[in-house]
Order: sequence, then structure tokens, then C-alpha cells
Amino acid sequence: MKKILRWFLPAAVSALTLVSCSKEEIGPPVFYQAEWAAAYYLGDGPASGVNAYRLDLVQGRTDEDLELISSGAVMRLWINSPVGGITLPEGTFQGSVSRDEVNTFHCDGTMSDGDVRCSYLALRSKTGARTQLYPLESGSLTIRCDSGEYRIEACVQAADREFTFLYEGEIPTIDCTETLKNF
Repeated sequence: MKKILRWFLPAAVSALTLVSCSKEEIGPPVFYQAEWAAAYYLGDGPASGVNAYRLDLVQGRTDEDLELISSGAVMRLWINSPVGGITLPEGTFQGSVSRDEVNTFHCDGTMSDGDVRCSYLALRSKTGARTQLYPLESGSLTIRCDSGEYRIEACVQAADREFTFLYEGEIPTIDCTETLKNF
């Protein structure tokens, strides 16, 4: 038995090393059932005929600034939709580098310290002391509403992985236009 283990153990370690070093491997998909969500109406978007919204899907505990204070995840999406009302719009949205296309969410795969106005995923592990931010590289978002109950599914790519968030429930949309005028 010891001879088999002596032969098998180095082979297993070598195989694991080769697999983990492959840059073409993408990690397994990750699924989150969001516990709550918040929507913010930001007013006129960057282009004519576009309204801007921010949608946060959250699993875990956050402080008043929506920063994670426990293990969990926050997906923040900056959405552009056709001009409509203040309420979070229904539809299908695609990740886009452009900040002014209708039916998109801003998604360019980069994030500088001063520019957090891009869609991103914030993750905090059970052992992590700080939250890691990952800009979204691509993805899609579907928003449906029936009698005030939303069903939201966001499937995005970030940090060489695929993440899916699902949320079902009410989402009041907060009108931030007056607050933004003061800045």
C-alpha cells in the first residue's frame, strides 16, 4: 500500500499543479440567490433618450453605504434604458463598453480607483478581512415585474468566472435626481 501511495501522491500533485496553472481554464460558475435588492433612478442618461439607473443585488450584510460587513456578494449594475418613468424598467440588458447605449449596463472590464461608475462585483469570503471588487467583463440582465414583484436574473463574467445572481421580490426605486443636482 505504501508503494502505491509513494507513486500516486507525486503524480497527483503534478496533475493538480498542471491544472491550476492553466491560464485558459475558467473557474466553475458561481450562483447567488440575492437576499435583497435596491434600485436607484439617476435621471437622464449620458445620451439623449436614455434614462440611467443603478441596481444593487445583495447576498450578505452591508452597512449604510452598501459595503459588505460579512461574507457575501454585491453586484452593482449601471443600467441605461429608454426614457420612461422612475420605476426600474423591465427588459433584457446586455453588458456594453458604451455608456450611452439603450438597454445596456456599463461593462468594460476595467476599474480605476476614482471611477466606480462601472458595473462590478464585490466579494467578501468568510475568512476575508476586506472586500474585493471585480469589474464586469460582459453579461446579460433580465428584469421582469408582475404586480410589483420583480424577478431579476443577472449572468455576468468577472475575474475569469461566470456569476449568476437571481432575485425575486419587491424593489422600490429611489429617485436620486434631486440629490444629484446638488453635486
